[in-house]
Amino acid sequence: MDHSVASLAQPAAALRASAWQNSTLLGLLLSGVLVAMGLGQALEGGTWSMLRLHEHRVGRLLLRKAGAVLVALLTAQVVTAVALWSGVHALAQGFPVRSRMLPDGVGAVRPALPDMVSWGDAATAVASALLVQVFFVATTACAAALMRSVIGSLALGLGPIVVTAPLVLLPAAPLLPHRWIADLLELPPEAQYQLYFWNQALTLPLWSVARPWR
Repeated sequence: MDHSVASLAQPAAALRASAWQNSTLLGLLLSGVLVAMGLGQALEGGTWSMLRLHEHRVGRLLLRKAGAVLVALLTAQVVTAVALWSGVHALAQGFPVRSRMLPDGVGAVRPALPDMVSWGDAATAVASALLVQVFFVATTACAAALMRSVIGSLALGLGPIVVTAPLVLLPAAPLLPHRWIADLLELPPEAQYQLYFWNQALTLPLWSVARPWR
């Protein structure tokens, strides 16, 4: 078992990994689906007009919809964290955890120790994840208001993330939201497709990329 996965036996590490999962590909798809089924379906089916008969303030209606989506996303983070921790903890009890071997710099090798994650690290990851989710809930809500359909909301809200994914290997990568999210969440590249699903989280942060004209 890789040491990054073995660290999920710690509750704080499981919560951090859950935040990473819910603010990258799987979580953003969930965000888009919730907004599309909530606001997009109401606009497409005509129930939004009926809601306006009881509540004339559009801003309050939108805040209620967005609040319900964010509560559902936060609940998904907690449920995912519990599932990750309990699953890895049960596996670690029944099977030995063999970490990969790393060079120690003096010609020998040593086992890689599981990452020690504090509750402060987990809280930072949860806050960053909520910030990413708020942004994509807002953009998908704008897409729903513009397209007034479920499919249109998903296509316009999440389509750019999917379409621009292959561009992360090109020099335009620092301009893509994939890179911004990876930098904000401090996603470790070696844990990609183990602790989260995203596209090429690069090692260097955005501000440290050397510009060719310097």
